[in-house]
Amino acid sequence: MDKQQIQSCGDELFEAMVQRKALRPLTERFSDITLDDAYNISLRMLERRLDTGERIIGKKNRRDLQSGSEHAQCASTGLWLPDRCHGL
Repeated sequence: MDKQQIQSCGDELFEAMVQRKALRPLTERFSDITLDDAYNISLRMLERRLDTGERIIGKKNRRDLQSGSEHAQCASTGLWLPDRCHGL
């Protein structure tokens, strides 16, 4: 995905959150989306949320993810997230 598509998707997800609307999954619309694209889309959405006055109150890291149900979910899917998770 190019930078414009990433920004557009982040904006679209932000607007859907604000309007409480469901969107068709990005993976159905962009067959070539990568994990890095998804993180960058998430960061764009985070930027939009921060612009409205929300603030980060915590961060999750790998250590947090390796406990409880999140650990089970990661283990079952084989996906381990990098240290890029933010809590608002």
